[in-house]
Amino acid sequence: MVDKKDYSRASGMLSLADSVSNIFAPAAAGILIGIIGVSGILSIDIVTFLIAVGILLSVKIPQPPKQIGEKKSVLSETSFGFKFIMERRPLLALQLVFFASNLITGFTFTIFTPMIMSRTGNDTVIMGVIQSAFGLGGVIGGLIMSIWGGPKRRVNGVLLGMAGTSLFGMTLIGIGRISIVWMLAAFLAMFFMPCTNGCNQAIWQSKVPPEL
Repeated sequence: MVDKKDYSRASGMLSLADSVSNIFAPAAAGILIGIIGVSGILSIDIVTFLIAVGILLSVKIPQPPKQIGEKKSVLSETSFGFKFIMERRPLLALQLVFFASNLITGFTFTIFTPMIMSRTGNDTVIMGVIQSAFGLGGVIGGLIMSIWGGPKRRVNGVLLGMAGTSLFGMTLIGIGRISIVWMLAAFLAMFFMPCTNGCNQAIWQSKVPPEL
């Protein structure tokens, strides 16, 4: 739907849209959970989910033409996908870098909430505000990415974003002891994320034929 040169910008816009919802929702949940409880929070979540699905169903989304030929199974298509990546060493290397990064980041986010709650006396409001800082960082980063489009060498954008998220985000979260530091770290952690994901997405969209 967009030119190759705009792949990174389009991914930045998607990241921007995804991050907007993460600004107000966590802070509101932190305040409301003491008033309406978990069941009330989940009820709001279900209602807003149904609204979003209703809007999506009302929008006509253009579908690509179906490929004429033998219908393939999920297993055969999965095998083909692995083979396609294994035969292209740069794509394999990129995938392995993301595998390692996501594995380490997964550990970080798993212990993030218990760490903050234990250091703030289980203060859900502070936790919600810090979560909102994640969303704000993603919005600003996504907005910049959608305007800038990232570096010409997209792999540099991937590595720059990963380095920024790790050094200025995750490391700062770990050594922080007060809420303002955690908020800054959360903002920076997500600020660099659209650059990483946008450039990575653009690489895959550029190097893999559309029919695949």
